[in-house]
Amino acid sequence: SHSVSQTHELIPASRKHYLRQISETVRAYKAEVQKNSENAHDLDQLRGTISQLCGNDKTLRDHTRHALSPISEAGITPEALPVVRLYNKKLATLPPTVLKQIEDFSGKRELYLKESFQYQVRLKTIEVENRIKSLSGLMIPKVAVPRFEDLGEITKWLGLENFPGEFPFTAGIFPFKREQEDPTRMFAGEGIAEKTNLRFHMLAEGQPEARDLLRELSVGTRGTPVSLPGIGFRLNGDSLQPQQAPRISGQDNAKYLT
Repeated sequence: SHSVSQTHELIPASRKHYLRQISETVRAYKAEVQKNSENAHDLDQLRGTISQLCGNDKTLRDHTRHALSPISEAGITPEALPVVRLYNKKLATLPPTVLKQIEDFSGKRELYLKESFQYQVRLKTIEVENRIKSLSGLMIPKVAVPRFEDLGEITKWLGLENFPGEFPFTAGIFPFKREQEDPTRMFAGEGIAEKTNLRFHMLAEGQPEARDLLRELSVGTRGTPVSLPGIGFRLNGDSLQPQQAPRISGQDNAKYLT
């Protein structure tokens, strides 16, 4: 009998156009952000018009200034009634999530203007100084928050950039970057896996966050908790095997870089 050779596709036929699907999804999202931004800009203009037409009504003026919710037509002057109706109609075009983001924008911006910022990672509260002192003695904010007042600009910024740690995560998944270690970059896949692993250990050696991460590892499919004394170990199934003795700083650099 003759064996029939079979061709196995790396990418299934149903997923051949996955890159196009990704780009179409991104374009559709940006188009939605632009549409929401335009509606929010119109809403902001209508809000200002209502505030001018109903200037003597302090309750209504405060309502349009601080909240984004439908305005009751009861008690509205005939001149302002068409504007109020258009305001309510335009308000209904914005998704509730966008309205919530707009309402929370000022509060989140104030958090970055304070002396320090607090956030949680794995149930651990981390407090970070919002400013850093330059060589000339100036206090420079680590995160420069926008000073937008127009709802359209705010909506576009929230959709395309947003605060650090917020979707779409253009500034990372955490509100602040780590300060305990120097940023390092390396290429994976140069040579065999062992060399890449050695380079990684060399870069991570002495970094406190790397050591903390190793101490918190759960090993294997059963998630067995382990505590590692340092770098120089690799995972092998459900067990730990020492790859080599802990290296003295600066020793045998050649074998890590060649």
